[in-house]
Amino acid sequence: MVGLKCLATGVIGMLAVSACASATPPDQYSGVFRQGFEQSDFYTNDGHGPFWLSYGEPGADLTPFVVDKGGRGTHITVRIEFQGHPIPVPEFAHSDQYSGAIEVIKFLSIESIDDDVFWTKAAAARASEDDPS
Repeated sequence: MVGLKCLATGVIGMLAVSACASATPPDQYSGVFRQGFEQSDFYTNDGHGPFWLSYGEPGADLTPFVVDKGGRGTHITVRIEFQGHPIPVPEFAHSDQYSGAIEVIKFLSIESIDDDVFWTKAAAARASEDDPS
């Protein structure tokens, strides 16, 4: 009986922790995103970034936007809107280049864009970081 009571207490405790974690509503983000070899760059519409995007199951929504770049592998260059949560930046060789990381919970919209649109947004974000005003 004591074992069953402890098991029930443990299960209730895990459910409570799980409910608290999922009770935090996700933030909404929009901007441009480019994914390629060792690159997962997201810049917000208001000029912040780059943020590393992490996505598991929602990543399947990006499959129709994969473009073969010949010898350079595949890339995705899109304008996106999604729900997500900030997470720690994963540790890897280029992680110091990122302002933060975001875990995508759900993509709300995805639109293919020209590479130049992405690079213009990225350059503007980098310039605003360098501007001391």
